Amino acid sequence: MQSIIAPLRPGDRNDAVANLQDALRLLAERGRIALDPAERDSLLDALGHEHGDLVYADATRRLVILFRVQHGLNDLDWVDDATAAALNDVLRELGALDNGQAVLEHMVAGQVVSPTRQPLPRVAVTAVHVDGAHAIRLGEDNTDAEGRYAIRYEAPPSVSIINLRVAVFDAGGILLKEAAIIQDAQPLETVNLVVDTMSPPTYRVDGKVASRVSASVGGLRVVIVDKGVGGDVQLAETSTDEGGAYQATFSDSDVRLRGKAQPDLQARVFAGDAFLGASDVHYNASQHETLNVLLEDQAASALRPEHEVLTSALASQFRGKLGDLKETDDQQDITYLANKTGWDARAVALAALADQFSARTMDATGTPAIPQAFFYARRRSPNSMRRTVPICRRFGKRSATPLARTWQIGSRWTASWVFSPSTMLP
Repeated sequence: MQSIIAPLRPGDRNDAVANLQDALRLLAERGRIALDPAERDSLLDALGHEHGDLVYADATRRLVILFRVQHGLNDLDWVDDATAAALNDVLRELGALDNGQAVLEHMVAGQVVSPTRQPLPRVAVTAVHVDGAHAIRLGEDNTDAEGRYAIRYEAPPSVSIINLRVAVFDAGGILLKEAAIIQDAQPLETVNLVVDTMSPPTYRVDGKVASRVSASVGGLRVVIVDKGVGGDVQLAETSTDEGGAYQATFSDSDVRLRGKAQPDLQARVFAGDAFLGASDVHYNASQHETLNVLLEDQAASALRPEHEVLTSALASQFRGKLGDLKETDDQQDITYLANKTGWDARAVALAALADQFSARTMDATGTPAIPQAFFYARRRSPNSMRRTVPICRRFGKRSATPLARTWQIGSRWTASWVFSPSTMLP
């Protein structure tokens, strides 16, 4: 690596900028520039793109500022003499400057395309030195929107002749193409690769739709859109499961048709055609994003009634009358159904009580004058059951704790849940 020179400023485009970026990456990897884990990968990825373009842009500016601040300088975003001297001191300490003398740097660059000459962006390209049966990694880069890459590297210790091999991998690490070995590679080599068969990279979006006031988040329509100037474009559509979870996929070609290297994703939730809410926008999205949506309270009016969702879930496990459920030492129906369906035992108990009280209003034809849903809603109101969704629907690992014993459905009632027709009827 060559010594850092000054001045270097935002907007500069030259080899000295690329040398600076190599130094910044090395210092970040060696812990001499401390990075927030939340931004580390994205920052170094952006630095790689700037390196390929030989441009001093945002990622370079950010790393220069971090280096200066962490090494007792101010927060200037360009390389002055003091910054260059400080960088060279650290590089010399790491042995990266070979006692201050420039080390011969090699570079291999080229383009990755399909058989129809279409550029393949965002695939990984690696360069290795082949020594008999062994391979020594020299470096890697990701192709840009034009399918171009550039890998700078130094000869490994005690290696005077580089036998260079370049290979292309997909996002899952699967080998797509491997070039022939270049014996005694020159300091600058060009290796273009044609990938014979490759499916466009697939984006996967998942997440959960939730509501603070309703557990009825199943069966909602989720639309994934790519935000952009001039309008948004739908990329995928799916539905939530009973717990509000969803997953959708779409092809990278859908994004490239818009002339974009990376999509700006948002999840939008609908009940039929009625819009309920949307996620935050994830700009420059990766190939796997999680977009959660928390619905506003007023959206609950468009959701299925909670009693309908609950009784539907219970009916999948129990085909009898809910009012016949019991919770005793010998028969724990409520606990079983709660753990089996994922609903809180209190909600299951309320559904059982609602069925019992509705049955007491039956006329001579056996038709209840007051439906179960009324009794459920009456006792399920915020005034009588203040913890709403969190107590009615559990997500994740289900506990086998017999919560429902609090109610003792059947002939044994606890003092806290003794209802009479007068307290349930309007």
